[in-house]
Amino acid sequence: MSTQMVHRKISFMFVIFLIIQLLFGQSIGQNWLIDNILPDNYNPNVAPLIDGSVIVNVSMRVHKFDAGDNQLTLETDLTMCLQWFDPRILDFNLTTVSDLIPGKELRSNIIVLTDYSRIWLPQIYFRNAITTQIVNSFQVVEVYSHDKIFNWCSRIDISFICRFILSNFPFDEHYCYFKLQTLGTSIPYVRLQMHEHLKSPGHNNQFVVRESLLGDCNPEKEPLNRFDRIYHNLEHRWNDDSCIYAGLRIVRHVNYYIIRYYLLSFLLVCIAFVEFWYPVAAYSANGRMVLTVICLVNIIGLSRECYNEVPCKDVASLYWWMWGCQFFVYMCLVEFALAYGWFYYIADKKNARARGIESPDGYYFGKGGFYRRCGQVLTNFLRMIYGNLPFHEDEVNRNKVDYLARVVFPATLLFFTLIYIVATIPAWVAKY
Repeated sequence: MSTQMVHRKISFMFVIFLIIQLLFGQSIGQNWLIDNILPDNYNPNVAPLIDGSVIVNVSMRVHKFDAGDNQLTLETDLTMCLQWFDPRILDFNLTTVSDLIPGKELRSNIIVLTDYSRIWLPQIYFRNAITTQIVNSFQVVEVYSHDKIFNWCSRIDISFICRFILSNFPFDEHYCYFKLQTLGTSIPYVRLQMHEHLKSPGHNNQFVVRESLLGDCNPEKEPLNRFDRIYHNLEHRWNDDSCIYAGLRIVRHVNYYIIRYYLLSFLLVCIAFVEFWYPVAAYSANGRMVLTVICLVNIIGLSRECYNEVPCKDVASLYWWMWGCQFFVYMCLVEFALAYGWFYYIADKKNARARGIESPDGYYFGKGGFYRRCGQVLTNFLRMIYGNLPFHEDEVNRNKVDYLARVVFPATLLFFTLIYIVATIPAWVAKY
């Protein structure tokens, strides 16, 4: 037999040995560890009671969170850890094992178990979870044999019920809770406790976390739903169940909405106001109409995108802003019609006077009447701003309707913007 064949056989036997170790070594080692920490009379179906109950300490860390597409859920990736005391386990020091491993010294009393079917685990569930999925199926239980403490952790993807109140969108805040409750036959004995507040990222692309919440069910900020009211009114309910909650108070980032909707819609309205400086002559009338229609089409399209941001029937704050912007652009069309009508009205008056025809109604539809006085007030107002301009002599470049719109429309837009800011921003800043 050649040397090459011998090397191949040795390599093949080594690979087979590694496969056997991977398949059976861990299971054998786990059983050996469990046999050394559990007494013979250990029953995994019996809770480790101390004074009639077992205290389970809960800790949670949120890795990432996001609002669901329907704005009714909070999609969360979190790690939950449970820790409890079990006086039944035996004190097992791993330093005694170091004699069995040449050149290896172990000085830890922490035993890591991947097979925990033979030990007691608390049965709990997330009360307000819609869907739950374990991220990492490889879960372990750490056993501190000296202190007789078990520590079990699991990373989970959970969709929680969190009803977003969007009436003040995008200046809204929300309280989202993660409710834990005992389950199964261990309900009368297990007491859930959470001493540390929920750990989470400070913000994501939508929200910033302003507060971490902690307490017993039910939260004060969340009214009882129909199921909770029925449950709490039952005479034969689980009187000894244990329920706790952790939660987050989140406030929405507004930077995206300011750039995407507020500034863009404000800019479209300002562009629509440019038409007030167009002459009403025939050569520029089409340009005025095209400019206003383009702004109108764009503001309507932007409003549709805005409405899709809020998948509910709430009248959000952002809606009021978009409706106001649409109103200003619509009024630009009305102003164009009035300016064009004024242009032909003055032209007709000039032609009538040139032919010696004087209207019996006077220049303002009635001599000394209401319309005449209103027209005089309007003329005085425009002359106070622009000076003594010949509005009646040049109906093309001195259109009184356009001159009035150049003042009234921007002033009204600024006033509307100021009112909107005062009504929405201070409350949001206080939350933020």
